[in-house]
Amino acid sequence: MIRRVNESASDFRKASDAQVAPTIKRALRENQQVKVALRKLETTRGDIDEQTREYADRLENAILKQKSLADTEIDLAHQSHAKAVIITQLEKKIKEANAELSTLELRELEIEKKSEIMESLKQEQDDQKQGNVWENCPSKCNIKIWSKIDSANQARKITMKFFRN
Repeated sequence: MIRRVNESASDFRKASDAQVAPTIKRALRENQQVKVALRKLETTRGDIDEQTREYADRLENAILKQKSLADTEIDLAHQSHAKAVIITQLEKKIKEANAELSTLELRELEIEKKSEIMESLKQEQDDQKQGNVWENCPSKCNIKIWSKIDSANQARKITMKFFRN
C-alpha cells in the first residue's frame, strides 16, 4: 500500500511536470534564486543602514567637537590678545616707574649733598659763635671762667687724693 501511494505520487509529479513548460520551470527557478538574493540584499541593507547611522553619529560628534574647538580657539585668542595688551601696558608702566625712580634717586642724592653742605655750614657757624663768645667776652669773664675751671680741677684733685687714702 505504501508502495502504491508512492507510485501514484510519483505519477502525479511526472504528469504535472510534463504539463509545465520548460520556460516556466526556468522562470520558477530564477524566481527562487532572486528571492534568495533579495533576502541577502535585505540583510546587507540592514547592516549598511546600521553602519550609516553609526557614521552619521560620529560625523555629528566630530562636527560638534570641531565647533567647540573653534570656539575655544577664538576664546583663547581673545584672552591671549588681552594678556598681550596688559603685558605691554605693564611694561610701559614699569619703564615709567623706573624713570621716575631714577629721577627720585637723583633728587635724593642732591638732597643728601645739600644736607651735608647745610650741616657743615651749621658746624662752621657754631664754631664761629663759640669763637666769637671767647673773643667778645670781656677779660673779666674769661678770668671768671678760668678760675671756675681751676677750682673744679682742684676739687677733683682733692677728691682723688681722699679716695686713694
